Amino acid sequence: MKKTVAFVRCFLHLTPFGACAKNRPRRFFAVAGAMLAVAGLAQAAGRSGEEIYTKTCKVCHEAGIAGSPKFGDKAAWEPRIAKGMDALMASAVPGTAKGMPPKGTCMDCDDAELKAAIEFMVSKAKQG
Repeated sequence: MKKTVAFVRCFLHLTPFGACAKNRPRRFFAVAGAMLAVAGLAQAAGRSGEEIYTKTCKVCHEAGIAGSPKFGDKAAWEPRIAKGMDALMASAVPGTAKGMPPKGTCMDCDDAELKAAIEFMVSKAKQG
């Protein structure tokens, strides 16, 4: 515990650098890496369906690449919508043999974000 407190003090520059220099590099990068990972997860969490669509889905769904239903195309989306959200997620997460990559290339998306992106596309298709 004492080492952890000392390191945190060094990391926050609450202790003179000379006192921290011996252990700083290895521990600094370990903690800094963990902090960046947590910050990245926090940033990724809770993105809207529209944000996910714009970031990744749009590349294929805008032009209908590899047979993907075009964004806002009611006729193309209707049979997929009829199968339900579970079927849409079952296609999106692992990808499809027709050419959709797993998670539509949004590898940092969790299932809730993928679902939000699909719901966004479905809502626009229903508006036609």
